[in-house]
Amino acid sequence: MHITRQLIEERTRAIVRAFSLSEKEIELSSSLTERLPRIVIDAHLHCAYSSDVLEMSDKAYGHMISTFPFFTCEESQMMNILFYPSVEIRSLRFGMVFKGVDFEKMNNSLVQHALPGDRVALYGTLDNPDYVINELSTGKFAALKMYYSYPEENAKTIIGTFSKKILRFVEAQKIPIICHLPFSLDEEVEDILELQQAFPNLRMTICHLGSTEVHHGERTTESFRMIGKNTEFMMDCSLNHNKQSMRDAIEFLGPNRVMYGTDAPYNLFRSVVYEHPEKGKRIVTSDVYHWTDLIEYSKYAFLAKNAIHEHWAVLSALLDEIDNFDIPGLKDKIFFENANSFYWR
Repeated sequence: MHITRQLIEERTRAIVRAFSLSEKEIELSSSLTERLPRIVIDAHLHCAYSSDVLEMSDKAYGHMISTFPFFTCEESQMMNILFYPSVEIRSLRFGMVFKGVDFEKMNNSLVQHALPGDRVALYGTLDNPDYVINELSTGKFAALKMYYSYPEENAKTIIGTFSKKILRFVEAQKIPIICHLPFSLDEEVEDILELQQAFPNLRMTICHLGSTEVHHGERTTESFRMIGKNTEFMMDCSLNHNKQSMRDAIEFLGPNRVMYGTDAPYNLFRSVVYEHPEKGKRIVTSDVYHWTDLIEYSKYAFLAKNAIHEHWAVLSALLDEIDNFDIPGLKDKIFFENANSFYWR
């Protein structure tokens, strides 16, 4: 479907509301900023320009990502100014991930609009693997992002998301890949370990702490332990506010393999996560969007009354967990040094 005027207007309203901070959010931006290092790297951030987005697949339209068909570098900079007063933010940006984006144009746009100190990860698809390899060969990009949900039928493995051809190339060139797992970490351990065996020198970041923000039990902790022991893969904390996941990642992967990220603009939803008795992990937002299940919303909207940006839950939980570890320099590592070493050098 084409990007409609209605969708663009919804996006505009969402941005305006998101940037109008409540008193509680203003207080959090001040108090949490005081606990941060002077320079912070956001290692997981989506951007695109309206001219890069031609249309949107029906699959994406029914998902929350369709609220923000584009999010410019300038808007991300405004977010940083509002959310992190007195802190310098450097960002690793990559594009939107749904069918209908002109990926070649979008990747070029992000390079052209890169702010001083920022880097760009190429967004690639299996529609044109030669383009992916050729662009990575230019040296303009710090990493490669590909998404399991881009095809009409979701990829079920990491290799199926990236392909052996591309993985062989990035392994040989020591270019990091950024991977949103097709399933939660509990279900992905064997896939991750098989990937490590097949590509022993692959550099990879597992996004969202393996998407473990709701379900976390002994099996989850064991999954973190196995990944930490048997691989050198990194993880980022983007849009995962589960304190036990953060704790396990720091403990089992170690202080040098965990990075901060926001998943902007999706951190701008004012929402709460809950467990639906039939559908599992769900979110309910304070506002209604075109993808909102109105029947479900009528039952659970009370949970999101006075909700704040998802951003604050992640940031405050991560700072609290860092403080619980007696590891010198841990905060600097997670908020700056690890991403700087992995993507900037």
